[in-house]
Amino acid sequence: MLTPMLKGMVQAQHEQAKILRQCVRLFDHSSHQGQLKIRVSQTLPLEEAAIAHQLIEAGSTTGKIVLIIAD
Repeated sequence: MLTPMLKGMVQAQHEQAKILRQCVRLFDHSSHQGQLKIRVSQTLPLEEAAIAHQLIEAGSTTGKIVLIIAD
């Protein structure tokens, strides 16, 4: 979902926003709680955000990359 934003693909951004709104509607019911599983590929400190972007742009991740914000 980051690629359209990075590359200025406005139409793709709108399509992704539409998909996210649909997901919220589907999973915004108590009967669906716990059914959405997010696969985390890697966690990195916020200071390594540039590395996270490189990994995403390379297309080598199989899950989400989480940036950790220190207290």
